Amino acid sequence: MASIGIAACSGGSSTPATTITTIFAGGTAPGGGTFGPTTTFMPTCTEMPSVTAIATASGLAIAAGVVSGSGTCQYLGLNDQTKSIGLSKYTTDADRASFTDLQSSLGAATPVTDPALPNAFVGANHVVFTTVNGAIYVVKSYITDGGAADVPASVAVLKVWLAG
Repeated sequence: MASIGIAACSGGSSTPATTITTIFAGGTAPGGGTFGPTTTFMPTCTEMPSVTAIATASGLAIAAGVVSGSGTCQYLGLNDQTKSIGLSKYTTDADRASFTDLQSSLGAATPVTDPALPNAFVGANHVVFTTVNGAIYVVKSYITDGGAADVPASVAVLKVWLAG
């Protein structure tokens, strides 16, 4: 466990104050507790479908994915960076609860009518999601002017992702 010591200076002098605070990196506190909820950590987008698979399914030429949040990768359009596809895979209790709470607050989700995705839904914010083996898979496409028009691309990407 790494630690960083921080010393406070008093009144503009270079003499450290008597209080030193130690911050423990890695999320584990002394005694084995954690500082906060654990999130779905991904150093790269290798857990997501390939760029070629996403581009083929969605019809959008995209650049390599960039990790943009907990369990989330963003793929920007090659010719128009206002177009993008976001994929999230939430595996921790904290991330699953956060996603579920958000979707509940936005309104009722609608079942996807594709028989290849029997337990998938379209959220009120036009995300397409499903739960498989305890993980929530989410796809959000911004290919047109937004909204429901992007749902078919998200459905196609989710099908490729789950088949992979």
